Amino acid sequence: MSVSGETFGDQERVERASLRLRQPLRRQVVVTLTCPHGPVSATHPVRLLQAVVGRLDLKQFYEPIQARRGVAGRDAANPGLLAALWVYACPRGIGSARELARRSVYSAAFGWL
Repeated sequence: MSVSGETFGDQERVERASLRLRQPLRRQVVVTLTCPHGPVSATHPVRLLQAVVGRLDLKQFYEPIQARRGVAGRDAANPGLLAALWVYACPRGIGSARELARRSVYSAAFGWL
């Protein structure tokens, strides 16, 4: 090992090896609990957007959905939610579904939606 061109001697290696240091445990699993409303303030624009999209007539988007209560199968994605995500994403230059999915995990506003 060398620091600024100098080689550590045996004694220095022993002293360094005996040090007790806090080290990051990068493979340790961490579970965090958060309230979905917490990271997005009450005045954040995404809340206004959701309120506006919630008032739109999206009946035609709901009609083709075949998922029904009491019938086997996977739940359908909420068209109102998808519309809000895209309306929030487009002005931010996001046109990729993969990027939108990534932002939904790492961005508080997208995650709130």
